[in-house]
Amino acid sequence: MTDTAPTLSVEVIDFEEVKAPATHAARLALRVVLSTDRVLLERTVMVSKSVADYRFDSFVASMAEALTEAADEIARDVDDTCCSGAVDACRSRSSP
Repeated sequence: MTDTAPTLSVEVIDFEEVKAPATHAARLALRVVLSTDRVLLERTVMVSKSVADYRFDSFVASMAEALTEAADEIARDVDDTCCSGAVDACRSRSSP
């Protein structure tokens, strides 16, 4: 166990609009590292969401969905890692 608070680093690897004859999508890839004095979690989160049509606001809505999904996935992974005993970060949450 360590008393050091974990640090979350997120690097944007891919943030793009994909246009192909049969595909229109918002694609996002994030590299996630959670660490203290050692790496606790390291992974890449990739999300792709279909875009309904070729309007820019439709792309923006799909990218917003992709960002929300990625953020939710990262939050779950960080919570699972911190509360698995890897760090003592959950002690204050479980105290009355």
